[in-house]
Amino acid sequence: MEAEFFFKICAKVMVSRGLSIANGRKVAFDWSIKVRNTNFSLEIAQFEPSFITLPIVTFKCLPPELPNTLIHVNPDRTLCYMDKSDVYLDPYKPSAALDYILNAIEETLDKIVDEEAINNDFVREFDAYWVAHDNCYLLSKEKKIKAQFFDRKDTLNEGSSKEWLIFDENDEVRNEKWLNKRGFLEHIREVPVITVRFTEMPKLPTSEVVSSWPPKTWQSFFNWISNYHSTLSNELMRKLCEGSINSLQQLVLFSVPNIEGKYSSWFAVRVKFTKRIQELARRYVASRKPGRRNKSVSPNTVRTMFKRDFTTTFYRLCVQDASADFILNRNLPEKIIENKRIAIIGCGTIGATTANLLVKIGGGYGNTGRISLFDKDRLKAANIGRHLLGEEYLGEYKSQSTRHYLQKKYSWDTNITAKNSNISSIDAFYELLMKHDIVIDATGEQQLSSFLSHHYRKALKSKLTISCSILHGWVDANGLAVRALLDDGKYGCYRCMLHDENGVLKERFPLIGKGKEWPHHAQKHFACGESFTPYTESVSYSVAGLMQAMTTDYFTGNPSPRFRHQGFHQSIPATKSQNITPLKGCPCCG
Repeated sequence: MEAEFFFKICAKVMVSRGLSIANGRKVAFDWSIKVRNTNFSLEIAQFEPSFITLPIVTFKCLPPELPNTLIHVNPDRTLCYMDKSDVYLDPYKPSAALDYILNAIEETLDKIVDEEAINNDFVREFDAYWVAHDNCYLLSKEKKIKAQFFDRKDTLNEGSSKEWLIFDENDEVRNEKWLNKRGFLEHIREVPVITVRFTEMPKLPTSEVVSSWPPKTWQSFFNWISNYHSTLSNELMRKLCEGSINSLQQLVLFSVPNIEGKYSSWFAVRVKFTKRIQELARRYVASRKPGRRNKSVSPNTVRTMFKRDFTTTFYRLCVQDASADFILNRNLPEKIIENKRIAIIGCGTIGATTANLLVKIGGGYGNTGRISLFDKDRLKAANIGRHLLGEEYLGEYKSQSTRHYLQKKYSWDTNITAKNSNISSIDAFYELLMKHDIVIDATGEQQLSSFLSHHYRKALKSKLTISCSILHGWVDANGLAVRALLDDGKYGCYRCMLHDENGVLKERFPLIGKGKEWPHHAQKHFACGESFTPYTESVSYSVAGLMQAMTTDYFTGNPSPRFRHQGFHQSIPATKSQNITPLKGCPCCG
């Protein structure tokens, strides 16, 4: 759309909504609007026809009756009124898009003067209002944690930066992995950590309590805590006294519940007190000991001291939760894969990628969690084009290399074992079934998959104690389709994917439509021991994605549909994902 025509539309829409064209050379509009008896004076500018960037809304002056700190208002007095990720503004319908923007501005102004909305949004977007001096990563929420401030080499340039790390004193392995990954250069200082939990949503303070938000001094910060969260301030005061005896420097870590009541975010302050506080802390802690008659220091005395600014340092820290529990379970409704015993047979492009996807959601994590990898092959140069592993692993066993890669890539502890063999003996397979919760067949080899399926069904009928299922996943139609089948003994088996038609085995669910042909590139290249089917890594990821989804569905108790299919070419017939019925007379499960 031509810029001149777009700006004419802007003017028409704005004027129709009561805005006036601002004086000056830039395209801007003034808006005087009353919301819930509060008058706002705004300027809206920087209109862009594609709506990739939103118009900037600036308060010309803030209403005097409102507090200095307002939700959705940035320090430069611009208004945060819309999350672009949740809405599409149609550039082909600019009038409707501009109306939507004006409505969003009005709704945001309404929130600014609505007390309930203020409190809810303050909690929901607490991190946005807590403008921090330094970044901090939280590796552990255990009781024995410390904070380390260190210098690190930047990953993408030659510079360096500083950051904080809160870590478990007893988890040296993960701490060392994390520091190595973060480009550790030099230790600066180590500070003890005090953890305090909000039991209710934090409240935005009034101007009388804190002149501006976020608080710039310890005095302002402690006034906020004392006035709005008295129980928490008592706990904080006690812990600070106990900690200050040994160290004047303290890092106070706070957990903040979200509106649903779960602890969802963290923030911290680093403070260094004067020796005057330390002496008072010693006397206060001593006065609280059992049998102490002379309680010379009252809690009110200590609280008064903490409200005064007896500090030499006060920093706000932005804390990002990097704990394994948070990372592994953030994208799942519950801990689904943690503590599960998973075997993966085949560490080629499908198996290695599946292992990687499972580790990202908790595979191999927990007291009993384990991923067992099996593959007898070594990585070749020809594999690199679509394998998880790179050149540094050429000539190494795929199973051991996949384990090494995954344990090196992620800093949390993963229990991964690797054997340089496939499961081709009955006894070895039965042992595998009894020691795992699920066996994933990622070999893509029809003969081996048939062997595993046959003996899995035999095991179910035997006296063996089996509480395991088998999940087959493979690339089909020379890379034009992918399929996966979960066999838990309740529906059809892997052999049921084929049916006998006049003595010839054929696909039960056809892989080529009537009158269709596979494209020329979908051809298998045959060579002695080196047959190869060309397709991109995206196909392998599609199978691995099916396997990850079906594994999580299985462990949540919702395994249906047990057979799933995806086609990538018009020659592949549409096939419904379903629980397949056993074929009559199936030699495997019949």
